[in-house]
Amino acid sequence: MEWAAREHTKEQIDAAGLGLIKKKYSADELDQILMVINNWRASHSFPLNTFQCTLRRKARQIDQSALIAQRLKRLSSIFDKLKRMRRLTLSEMQDIGGCLEGG
Repeated sequence: MEWAAREHTKEQIDAAGLGLIKKKYSADELDQILMVINNWRASHSFPLNTFQCTLRRKARQIDQSALIAQRLKRLSSIFDKLKRMRRLTLSEMQDIGGCLEGG
């Protein structure tokens, strides 16, 4: 599997975040916004997976039945958070990806 690399500058990522919460945009603008945001989300997959594998290995040393999950923040959740927290920029959002232990 090939991992996504970040293809856009911090400024482009932040502009896409601002563009997402605009009231109106053209279809071309929306396509560009989604391309940048989806690449930003995808670029978190490799470090998230690396962390999840390490956490799973450590957790199973303690409890063989430990369940570890990972997730990337959904686009709708990104939209809601940016809309709610107007001073937050997309590049500063700290919960684009995360791991969870449950079981």
